[in-house]
Amino acid sequence: MAQEIQDQNRLKDTSESLYKLYEKQNRYEEALKFRNEFDKIKNKLLSAQAYEKLSAMKARHEKETREKQIQLLKKEQEVRDERIRRQRVTITLSILAIVLAIILLITLYHRFKLKVKSGKALEQAFQKMEQLASTDQLTGLYNRRSMLERIEIETVRMGRTWKPFSFIMLDIDDFKKINDTFGHECGDNVLIMLAQVLADSLRLQDVPARWGGEEFLLLLPDTTIDGALQLAEKICHNIESICVSCHENKIQFTVSAGVSSYDHPEPIESVIRKADDALYHAKKAGKNCAHKAI
Repeated sequence: MAQEIQDQNRLKDTSESLYKLYEKQNRYEEALKFRNEFDKIKNKLLSAQAYEKLSAMKARHEKETREKQIQLLKKEQEVRDERIRRQRVTITLSILAIVLAIILLITLYHRFKLKVKSGKALEQAFQKMEQLASTDQLTGLYNRRSMLERIEIETVRMGRTWKPFSFIMLDIDDFKKINDTFGHECGDNVLIMLAQVLADSLRLQDVPARWGGEEFLLLLPDTTIDGALQLAEKICHNIESICVSCHENKIQFTVSAGVSSYDHPEPIESVIRKADDALYHAKKAGKNCAHKAI
């Protein structure tokens, strides 16, 4: 195509030169002939160039379309591969969990097999299993799953009595620094000490739980947000004066707290989130203090 266009350009230039030459010689018939030939070649060249541009645009469009299709296919394949990988991980974890559960049940069964000689002993064995599943092994407090169950019960009770209940979200200040400075064993001792202080500071109907890491959540039935704030401030003050001994180290620590209240129907997750937000503001205010949700 390019060679043909070059040849046509040469013919066009030749026709143009000839018709101008004949025109100067007043040979108008010959000039008109080559002028027509010039116009014909010129129009043909314009059509050829337009076709060439159109072909180039079409080829570029097809190339871009193919590249996009290839990218889309690659992304679809990546998504499929990721889905398969996650499914495999889920299946593997499920199988592992089942195997571990079976091993645990078999171990517990053999451990209590000789002791279980009556219905009462068997009942005690199952109660022990339930306790292990519902409490945090380090602190002895309720774990997150058990706390959620207690919150659900309290929410139903509140729907009947319309008496509010409150949350206190507690977090140990600079806990990572304690672990980095004194070691994780000393960090565990700090968590255990905090759990003991919480147990000593609460009423029988109050429910403390280890919510996760160094975070603790307290459920306070029949308690307004102001009452919960007073208790949170008291706990912060009590913790401030405590010293934990570990490997000849004396460790002092503080806690920050956020308080919220469930006094009207709303998602319980929102109420807990409000306590967490208030805890965040307590941290920003300098730590070792308690804030209530706005």
